[in-house]
Amino acid sequence: MTRMLLTAHPLLLLLLLLQSLKPLQFFREESNFYLPPDVEEEFEDYVEEVLGTGATRPPTKEKFIRFTIIQPGRPLLDNYYCTDTIKDRNVHHRFKCVKEHYFLLTPYDELKQSCRHRYVQCKNGVRKCNMSKNLVEGLYCKLIAGTQMPECTFESTYKRGYAFITCQWEDRIQELIPDSVDDINLPPEPEVLIDEGGITIPPDAFTDGKDSHVSPSPQ
Repeated sequence: MTRMLLTAHPLLLLLLLLQSLKPLQFFREESNFYLPPDVEEEFEDYVEEVLGTGATRPPTKEKFIRFTIIQPGRPLLDNYYCTDTIKDRNVHHRFKCVKEHYFLLTPYDELKQSCRHRYVQCKNGVRKCNMSKNLVEGLYCKLIAGTQMPECTFESTYKRGYAFITCQWEDRIQELIPDSVDDINLPPEPEVLIDEGGITIPPDAFTDGKDSHVSPSPQ
């Protein structure tokens, strides 16, 4: 992790180390150095990771984009895509390797609309997720080696399907925003039933005309 931070943000790491002996509250109130707006939130994440003892900071649009949204250009079939991008964007949990992660090649504003779209079961079958309106492309990153950043190595798997996401309310902008990606998958095809007379029974014949929840198919 030290090598990565020294390469990407040497000033931020230096400031963090200089303040590391101070209580977190004092650090926030008394620090008077200037940080450009484009790195201020990322630096606050570093501070929270090292000095914070409470709950994880609430989601923000900027944080979700930084951790999840990717841009066209690099081939999604690149075997090193996940490993390189996770290190570049500092995706970790208190500097420990995450076991899995998703990147989505889709505009943020389009994905945000999914927070008001239909509900489906999440991958674990317990929580409810929102399903994107359109098919998206993305990557599923699975940890295959390492325990601490930056020694994390990931297997990259290209996926195309509907994004299953969780959403959370952001007080600052008073909106529901994407919080995390649970899966990229296609809902299972409706089961085709045939009665004794050989007549096909519509899949929604037993749903009273109501939308039914769908579950993501197994990996």
